[in-house]
Amino acid sequence: MTSHQDPDLVTALHDQLGVLGAALAQWTDRANATGKAAARRAGGTAVGAIDAMLRQLDLLRGPDDAR
Repeated sequence: MTSHQDPDLVTALHDQLGVLGAALAQWTDRANATGKAAARRAGGTAVGAIDAMLRQLDLLRGPDDAR
């Protein structure tokens, strides 16, 4: 981790990882799902979690780190 480590950001990142895992599990089982719309929403939730994690990782990196 960098010197810019923020416990709130790390916690938020961990939370989003949990959301991602649950959404991917539901999306992966989409062939067997009775509610196809729910499986599609799970795919969207997974993408949203990835986007949130990327934003949080960028904030953790901090403004001084090389890009």
